Amino acid sequence: STRSFEDFYTFQYGSLALCSNQPAYFGKGTKLTVLEKDVTEPTLEILSPSQNELCKRNRVTLICLATDFYPDHISITWDLPELNEPTRIKTDTPVLNGHTKLYSISSRLRVPKSVWCNPDNKFTCIVTFGMENGTETYRRSIHGSQDCVKKTELVKKNNNTAKFVYLMFFGKSVLYGLLISVFMWKMKPHSKDSR
Repeated sequence: STRSFEDFYTFQYGSLALCSNQPAYFGKGTKLTVLEKDVTEPTLEILSPSQNELCKRNRVTLICLATDFYPDHISITWDLPELNEPTRIKTDTPVLNGHTKLYSISSRLRVPKSVWCNPDNKFTCIVTFGMENGTETYRRSIHGSQDCVKKTELVKKNNNTAKFVYLMFFGKSVLYGLLISVFMWKMKPHSKDSR
C-alpha cells in the first residue's frame, strides 16, 4: 500500500499541523504557513531619540517600527555609517493585534549620542518581508540631527540660568535677614552698667 505525505509526516514528526493555521517547520530555515487572509505589506517608520534621552544620556535610541502586516514572515536589519564605536541592536518578535489580525514589530538601535548628533550619518532600517511569491525589501532612512547639540546646549544654559536665579534669590534673602537682624539689634535699648 502507498502512504500519503500526511501519513509519512505524522509517522515521522507527530501530528500534522498544516490545517490548524499554525506554521509547520521543515528543517532549518524552512517555514510553511497556511494563510488565513490576504498578504498585507508593512508600514515602516523610524522614530528619532527623545529629547529626554538626548539631554540625560550618552547613548541614544532609534526605533524602527514595521506595523500592520500579515503574515509574520519578516526580518529587520540596520544599515549604518561606518562607526568606530559599538552599537546595540535589539529586535522583538512580531506581535499580533487581536482586533485587526495584523502584526507589528520593532527594532531598537542604540548608538553614542555623538554619532546621532552628526547630520552626515545616515541610519537605514531594512525590512525583508515574506510574500506569496518571494520576498520584498523595504527601506526607511533618517539622518543624524545637528539640532540635538543646540537643544542640549540650550537645556544646559536654561539649567544654569535657573541655578543662578535661585542663588541670587537665596543670597538676597540672607542679606535681607542680616539687615533686619542688625536693625533690630540697633533698636534694642542697651542698659548701661552702673557702679
